[in-house]
Amino acid sequence: MSRAVAVLLVLLACACSGGGDVRPDPPTQPPVLRTDLLLGYYFGDAASAVETADHANLYWATYAYGEAEQVRGLTLARAAGQKVVLMLTPGIGELEVRAYLARLAAADLLRGIVAVYDYDEPDVNGQSEELIIATNAMLRSELAKHQEVAGAALAVIYACGENNRPGIASFDWIGCDDYNLGCGALVDGVDRMRAAMRPEQRVMLVPGGASPWQQDPACFVAYAHANPQVVAIVGFLWQSEGQTIGIRDNGMSEIYSTAGRKLLTTTQEKTP
Repeated sequence: MSRAVAVLLVLLACACSGGGDVRPDPPTQPPVLRTDLLLGYYFGDAASAVETADHANLYWATYAYGEAEQVRGLTLARAAGQKVVLMLTPGIGELEVRAYLARLAAADLLRGIVAVYDYDEPDVNGQSEELIIATNAMLRSELAKHQEVAGAALAVIYACGENNRPGIASFDWIGCDDYNLGCGALVDGVDRMRAAMRPEQRVMLVPGGASPWQQDPACFVAYAHANPQVVAIVGFLWQSEGQTIGIRDNGMSEIYSTAGRKLLTTTQEKTP
């Protein structure tokens, strides 16, 4: 098994945290619809930018397939008008970040990047408070050198069940995942997490649409409309990876596509 494949499988395993039985989904009744929500999918390959362009306004460009594939994804997302979360190699160094941002700037691929994501689930993976704070300070310094991404958010996803959230105060967009809880993750995870956040920090909601969870995103969408602190709904996972059958392939694609098209329609009707 190659190093890249091994890293990919580890990350996918980390992104599927949680335990216990799936709870029944409560009825959802969205209030007045918001016009500024983002919807996309965690850990996207390049093809997913094209495959989701009809219903997703956010593309999550992962490093795990190599730089060429990530650049291809950024290019396709740019053509589709999608905003981008740039997922960097965990623990990437300052000089590497500087050089990579310079290469993306030369290719005119920084525009549209709204957030940068480095460590995944640092609570589960043992990263310390000091490491996260230092890394985020470095990333902000390097991003500030490029006008296109000087205001980009720093994003993270924790495990909902963990009370230790290293570096939470240094992030801008914060999510948590526990796919086994279904809609219960909103109360048992997201609400608890928000209690540790500042009002200006934004929330990402992470429904587990991949198998075996096959979470309907309706309660997450309703929660997002009811809570202005939510910035994005980030489904796990569009494409299939290894033993994980993604939303595209497990019968959930139309449900997520419909939810996304409704959000896009609302956004497009937003009054200037």
